Amino acid sequence: MLSFQLNASMVTPALPQIAASFGKGADAAASVQSMFFLAGATAGPVIGRWSDFMGRRAALL
Repeated sequence: MLSFQLNASMVTPALPQIAASFGKGADAAASVQSMFFLAGATAGPVIGRWSDFMGRRAALL
């Protein structure tokens, strides 16, 4: 959870520069950020449940 929040907070200030380097506007960067948060919100519970069956080490690998 902590690594996801750190990654999100580090990427957010850089999104305008990332979008500009690809020749896109800020609206394109905003949709990328929304998809990132959606993926993180759905992956957390899924990987947590998966680790109950496979084991924590195998799920992290």
